[in-house]
Amino acid sequence: MKKISMKERLALDPRVAKVLISITIAILLFPVMGDWIVYPTYVFNAIYITAQMTKGATYKSSIERIVGTIVGGVLAAFVYLLVPNHHYIMIPIGAALAVALSYLFTKKFTMVIVVITVMVLVGKGDGEPIVFLRDRLFDTMIGLAIGFLVYALYPRKKAKKLNQVFISKEKDLLANIKALEINSEDAKALAPKIKGLWKQLIDLRKTREQIITDSSFVGDVNSEEPMLQFTILVERAINNIEILYHVTLDKEVEPDYEIVFDYHQQACKKVINEMETLITKHQ
Repeated sequence: MKKISMKERLALDPRVAKVLISITIAILLFPVMGDWIVYPTYVFNAIYITAQMTKGATYKSSIERIVGTIVGGVLAAFVYLLVPNHHYIMIPIGAALAVALSYLFTKKFTMVIVVITVMVLVGKGDGEPIVFLRDRLFDTMIGLAIGFLVYALYPRKKAKKLNQVFISKEKDLLANIKALEINSEDAKALAPKIKGLWKQLIDLRKTREQIITDSSFVGDVNSEEPMLQFTILVERAINNIEILYHVTLDKEVEPDYEIVFDYHQQACKKVINEMETLITKHQ
């Protein structure tokens, strides 16, 4: 198995580097902002939340954290103030209400809402749940601000080059296609592998859609866009492989077996060469 270098690892997933840089900034700021940061853990949690692969994922996770904190805090404060002298008894009730609220209305942020609710009722906001909610939100916002700053300044690949994550998936899919060898002896065993190729293609298309929707990596999208070209080539390759598969299964009754097989085998090789050229050109 090929060992992935640290440079390649960071190129494929820069989240680790982003988190380390953000935490370093937070530690350096702590002597200055120590009087305002009540819960440093929440600062670090927020930093981790913002360290996502794409801009869209970063915004989504940050909004979930903020909304979940507000909803969970307000719910916990309500339950706490409803029975201030026996709020520990209300812990399971508060947790159940948090889950129900998430399911009925938001259908998101469930874990954040439940955790905040339970934390307040357990005693984090002992006597002052609103103060706890305020401090928690403030610390979260500091972490998010640091995370967004690092995200904005973190060096990214030029728009003309493909996302390294996409290229990595391209290479894996191409390797699986090249590994398929169709012959009469084991043709029947290829069905699951061909099905796996289709699944990989679907996953590759979803990755492309995410990158384009996010617009963090690709500046211009058109019919010549390399990611689209590659998915089209993959589909052509799999179609040729399926024809080779079915022709081989019907070898005994197919009068033009050799002609059909040779034609689609050459067509498949041609597509594979085009895929290799495309990857080499844009990596």
